[in-house]
Parts: sequence; structure tokens; C-alpha cells
Amino acid sequence: DGEWLKDSENRRVLLRGVNLGGSSKMPVGLRTNDASGLERKGITFVGRPFPLEEADEHLERLACWGLTFLRFLVTWEAVEHEGPGVYDREYLTYVRDVIRKAGQHGISVFVDPHQDVWSRWTGGDGAPAWTLDAAGFEVSRLHESGAAFTHQHHGDPLPSMMWIPNHMRLAAGTMFTLFFGGRDFAPLLTVEGKNIQDWLQEHYIRAMVALAETLRDEPNVLGFDTLNEPNLGMIGWEDVRRKSAYLKHGWCASWFESFQLGEGKALAVDYYYPSYVWNGKKTLNAGRVRAWREGRECVWKQHGVWDVDERGEAVLLKPHYFQEVRGRKVNAMGDYFVPFLRRFMTAIRKASPGSFIFIDRDTDFEDPTAEHCPRFSQRSEGGIIWAPHWYDVVPLVAKSFRSWVGLAHFEEKVNPYKPPIVLGKERVAQENAAKLKALKKIARGIRRRGCPTIIGEIGIPFNMNDGESFRTNDFNLQISAMDSSLRAVEEALVHATIWNYTPDNCNRYGDGWNGEDLSVYCADQVFCCYVFSGGRALPAVIRPYPMRTAGEPKELRFEVKSRRFVFSFCHDPESSAPTIIFLPYFQYP
Repeated sequence: DGEWLKDSENRRVLLRGVNLGGSSKMPVGLRTNDASGLERKGITFVGRPFPLEEADEHLERLACWGLTFLRFLVTWEAVEHEGPGVYDREYLTYVRDVIRKAGQHGISVFVDPHQDVWSRWTGGDGAPAWTLDAAGFEVSRLHESGAAFTHQHHGDPLPSMMWIPNHMRLAAGTMFTLFFGGRDFAPLLTVEGKNIQDWLQEHYIRAMVALAETLRDEPNVLGFDTLNEPNLGMIGWEDVRRKSAYLKHGWCASWFESFQLGEGKALAVDYYYPSYVWNGKKTLNAGRVRAWREGRECVWKQHGVWDVDERGEAVLLKPHYFQEVRGRKVNAMGDYFVPFLRRFMTAIRKASPGSFIFIDRDTDFEDPTAEHCPRFSQRSEGGIIWAPHWYDVVPLVAKSFRSWVGLAHFEEKVNPYKPPIVLGKERVAQENAAKLKALKKIARGIRRRGCPTIIGEIGIPFNMNDGESFRTNDFNLQISAMDSSLRAVEEALVHATIWNYTPDNCNRYGDGWNGEDLSVYCADQVFCCYVFSGGRALPAVIRPYPMRTAGEPKELRFEVKSRRFVFSFCHDPESSAPTIIFLPYFQYP
């Protein structure tokens, strides 16, 4: 109903939950810090997020904590890792069994087809290796050639957040461009008689349809996310010689430089670390290896974007290739992202009628305002939930927290070297809430009547200050940081799923993926069978909230130190059902 979800008794529903779980990005037994983390044969995801026999323990814990709505992580690779069209039926059954158990604990879910920077072999997770094979890449040489940066090859210690710049490297940038826009930008690249865009999208959607068909009779499944943190690659990029204005972290090459690196050229490129701090130039691809398989040409060279002259020097032929199609400036969102969303929605709803479709915003680093969204007008495209992500950037990147310093909300592009810093605890709180209210406002542009907003990911790093809390067992800093984020959620009156709950999180390896450690649970901190043992920052995580409201919520606030809870709403006189409020034993024993 517009911006609200309602139950069968016309009460407004407020969802609070968590992403389950961080290690589901990787096959069972693998982490990104280990070279074996790029293994592609003999893998399984059966047991992610936890063995089925351990499900009740974790689900009971989450229900007790009031986190009764799960963003359940799956990956395309988990479903179809063996090869095109070969589904892991054991995994599909396992997912159904876990979700069925969640329902027995009063927990509902939406399925998140998760990916980060395309795949494990391009520095993240998501797609199977054979998608890269189809594009012509040699996955074993992606890191060495500079086409990707992987924790598996770099090893430890790992510079913070180094996986993110993979969005601007050849492998991930090419795959996203092909996935969303291959027909226009790579018409010569076909697989099994189809353009690679259609081939990739068909396989991805069919894999998710196989999962949707498996789950169609599970009443606690609300719906499906479309694709986690999608990126449109080079689509819309005005000049391939231009480097990113905002993504200055680690090695920063232009797209044109990335083409040359992929063809085996060694290049010295700008290096920034920490973010925006220039540390000179560092060489990529010193070994001069090609990112492409033998006998395969760079796809962008094949399409005449660039070439090599008689002296062996790279020559750029079409610097604006990704900005125009048939004489018209492209609209990356409307021309490429929305058609994919429609295709996905149609297929999922055919397999699982009545499913809500959750839509994440694209990760456009050149527009950090994010004041844009996919737009739909047809009545048939109802049942959409706007599911953007939001993190307090300062603690996420710095892995430290000061309650009195933050970034202001801004609606226009700003100079990245002069970020709009705000000072003062209350001012920071106001700005955080303003950011979430702005995201909520965007939902009004998705459909004529608007749609509900859920913050699909929100959380904080627990390994702040080099993991000091693991030695002292003092998590007050993390409690303050988590409270700061969740207070903004309350003020904006939006749904939220915290990132994340990782059952096998440990102090040494965190979530087991690219050095991240954001789990609200840690196996190393379990000291007894008490349901709260192992929890982190629980005074901020476990909060009272209205689960069902017989009217329209107006104000929601929980104060961690005093444990004071404030909730007000305008009662709906036509509703006779009771308002249900979660009052946690943890806060009010």
C-alpha cells in the first residue's frame, strides 16, 4: 500500500532482520585469504550458511534477537557451478530445507542472488567461472595481468576495501557491460548462436527460476532480490581515457589503460592508498601476461574501440564508444538496467506467483548522490520493494568510529577531495537520518504510488582499530557505531536487514571474504549455550520495535544507554487487530 507493507488484517508491517550470511559468498571450506579460494572443481555450497543440523540453533538465536526477516544469500555460482544449465539440485533442496526451518521459527525471508564485482575470479563472488570463459578470459591470469585484484593471489595483509576498485578493472567492467549491454556494445560476441548478453541473462535468470520453483510453496518466502549491487560496467562512460573521479583507491587505471593491460602490456598507473591519497605510480602486469585465452582477442579491440599500430603502440579509435548507440546518447538505467529487471520479474513471477521483487540501486561510483532509480509505470509492475544499501562510510573505510564526525547528506555531486564533513554528535545523527529519508523518497519515483523501502544492507566493521576489541573484549565503540546507524533507520521509518550474520565468523578471518568482519555473531566469542553468547554489539542490535501496527507509525526511537523506547502512531479506526511490539528480553529482563 504505497510506501507501506500491510498484513492480512490491514496492519502496517515493519521488518527488522539480518543478511544470512557473509560466508555464503564462498563455497564450503574456502575463504578468500587462501589460494584455494579460487578452486572451481569439486566445490559445493551445501552447508552455506550452516549445516542443516545446526540450523535450529542459529535460527532460534535470530528469532530471540528480534531479527525475524532474513535477506538470504545465494549466488549464481552456488546454483550452476558445474556448467551452463547444470543445476546443483542438492543445493536447491538444502536451501528449501533451511528456509522451511526458518518458517518454523517465525522467520520470513527474501532471497538475495548475491554478487560483488561479478565473481570470485574478479575479486568478489557471484557468477560461475564459465561465464568468464565464454567472454574469452583466462581466469588463471586475471590477477597477474591486472584485469582483477584478488585476495587469493595477493595474500595477507590485505589493504582495506581493495576489492571495490575491481569495478573499474577490465574483467568485471567487461562482464557487466556484456551482461547488460552486449547486444549494442559487443554484437560480434556470440555464444551458442546467441549474443552474449542474451546468453548470460538467460542462464542467470533460469538459475534463479530453478530456485524460485523450488521455493514456490514456502509461505515464509516474500520474494526475490534481482541482483546485489549491480554495476553497469562501461555503459554510459563518456570517454574511456578518463579515470574515475570518485573511485580513487588502490591502482587506478582508465578503461583504455585496462584494455592495454589485458593485452599483455606493463603499465605504471596511479596508486591511491588510503582513499584519495596519491602514492605515486605503481606498475601493473610486470610479467606482461594476457588476460585473454589463447586465440581470443580483446573483445573491445575486436569491436574497433582500439587497436595496435605498426610500432606496437596502442591507438584509441573510439573514445566515446560506450556513450552513444546509433547516434543517440545512452540512458544506462532506462536502456539497459530496467529491461533486465522486467525480464527478471516476469520470469520469477511465472515460477513463483505473487513474489515481491526487491530492487537494489546500481553501484554508480560517478554519481555518489544516488538520486536516481529505475522507473516503472505499468500497473502490472506492482509488488516492487526498493532495497538500496547504506553504510556510514567513515567507520566502514577507516575501521574506526567517532560519534561526532561524519559526512553530510548531499543531493549534488561534490568535490571528492573536499567532502562535506559534519561535526557534532547530534548533527551527524541528523545527517545520517537525512540520507535514509532521501533514499526512501527515491521510492516515490519508482512507481506512481511509490513503494516500500528496505535498507537491504546496513552495518559496521567489528575489526576496528586493528581488532583491539578482540583482545580487550570491549565492544563499546562498535555498540556506538551500530546504534548510530540503526537510529537513522528508526527515524526514517524504513525496513532494514543488517549486514550480516556469519555463523562461522572468527576473530582471525572475520567473515572469510576480502578481510571483511561485519558479522553481529562470532563463533570465537561463544562462551556458553546462552542464546546471546557470541553476539556482538547486541545492546544496539537488539532493539524493541513495532512488528505490526494498527495504524500509521509516526515516531520510533530507542535509546541504548537508558533503554528508553518511544513509539507513536495514528490509530486506524477500521482496524480491530492489536498492535504487536517486540520487547526483547535482552533489554527488559
